[in-house]
Amino acid sequence: MQNLSITTYKNIIYKIVIYLVLFFSCFTRVFAYIQNRPLWHDECLLALNVINHNFFGLFLPFDDNQSAPSMFLVFTKFLTILFGENELVLRFLPFVFSIASVFVFYLLTKKIFSQKWLLVLANLLFALNLPLIYYSQEFKQYSLEVFFAVFSLLIFSKISIKSFDVKKAVVFGFLSFLPFLFSFSYVFVFAAYLLYEFFNSKTKPNRPFWVFISVSLVLFIFSYFLILLPQKQSSQAFLLNYWDSGFIRFDFSIFKLFINNLKYFFAPNLNLLFIALFVVLGFLKAFKSKNKILKICAISILLGIIAAMLQIYPIKERLALWSMPILIIFICDTLNFDFKKANKFFAGFLLFTFLFTFSGYGVKYFTNIKNGGIYYVTSFFHSYEDARFALKILKNNYKKSDIIVLNKASIKEWEYYSRLLDFSVDNYIVINPNEYSKQLYFNELNMLKKGKDYIFYHSYDYYSSQLSPYLNEWIYANAQKIYFIEKIDRTYVAKVKL
Repeated sequence: MQNLSITTYKNIIYKIVIYLVLFFSCFTRVFAYIQNRPLWHDECLLALNVINHNFFGLFLPFDDNQSAPSMFLVFTKFLTILFGENELVLRFLPFVFSIASVFVFYLLTKKIFSQKWLLVLANLLFALNLPLIYYSQEFKQYSLEVFFAVFSLLIFSKISIKSFDVKKAVVFGFLSFLPFLFSFSYVFVFAAYLLYEFFNSKTKPNRPFWVFISVSLVLFIFSYFLILLPQKQSSQAFLLNYWDSGFIRFDFSIFKLFINNLKYFFAPNLNLLFIALFVVLGFLKAFKSKNKILKICAISILLGIIAAMLQIYPIKERLALWSMPILIIFICDTLNFDFKKANKFFAGFLLFTFLFTFSGYGVKYFTNIKNGGIYYVTSFFHSYEDARFALKILKNNYKKSDIIVLNKASIKEWEYYSRLLDFSVDNYIVINPNEYSKQLYFNELNMLKKGKDYIFYHSYDYYSSQLSPYLNEWIYANAQKIYFIEKIDRTYVAKVKL
């Protein structure tokens, strides 16, 4: 009876703790979402593709070198028609899928970890992870990719194709293809599952297995040539150059890529050597494991690495966010052993190392989440910009005789927010030097006619806000009168008389 009471007490404590962890996961994501921060540059580019194209156009190559799963944009387009084109509507799907991933990850970890404290630990790391919080409120597909990676691992853990008949194989082949329309990176987990099914079975692949493979491959190949390949060809040169550092080369850059990814994934924890150690140990342990989920996780990461080696898909920062739940599982699985039977010194050292590794999740982290909200989260990933605030200032101070001056990088923010804020003005000019040179920029600014009022709108700079400081210097040297100047990190708006 005494042992029963202790067990019951422990179960109550566990349930309270795990419910608090899940509540905290949801709370941080809801809090980030309702902050309703303004769209940043890349979000505006993707938003305009949704707004300016019809449903059919969302299956064609996108403007401005953008790339995203077509069905993600189709559902978003449908929401904008129903509820408007504002930021909360555009970000609704990433937010919903981020919340859903919290509970699906919990269900997945229940199938992996039998020890309750490891279950709590894995979900706590998921709850605290800054990239997962951040991308719950960004209008990009990365939260969907996290969800489908976790959801597919959960589904695949329960299903073996070789137990199907032909009819079930056809249906499941079709259903297993659908996530690809919402998440490109899903293909790594799916391919890992197929490899596991092929090599980790006592029986040879049967007819339903090959039927399933055939149905899936036909659908994947059809969608690739119909949707993905045209998108890829339209922006391949730009994307290959932009994500070049995300491809694996067998030189020193491979270590730099690995470390930079860990820094991006696990900020504000900067004990990167120990994080790398836990990830590598967990990866190796997963390959040796008899657990189906761990094995598929390890194979999917390996396939992602191979794709980066072949320059098919980069594994850098947000494009590799789909792997975040897997990395958390690897890290926690390194502690998945019987501490009572293990060497006391080794067990204590490992626990101390783990706590030291993730010591960045301290009081300051929680204080900043509470006080800074999304602004604290974004500080790890992008310089903050506020095209919405800048345009409101411009709108409130605009007169018909004013001439609006944009830099090239701000055009899309201007297009989105002038539409959202119902501020239709065609009287603007674009000044953007071919090179980011102060002298070239000054030469273009010096061509502006004197005696007129100008409003300079720089919501974004391509290269670390170089133009705004140049513009500020030029204004103070050449303006006859300065009405106002407002600066917010990368955003700069000013009204002057030359």
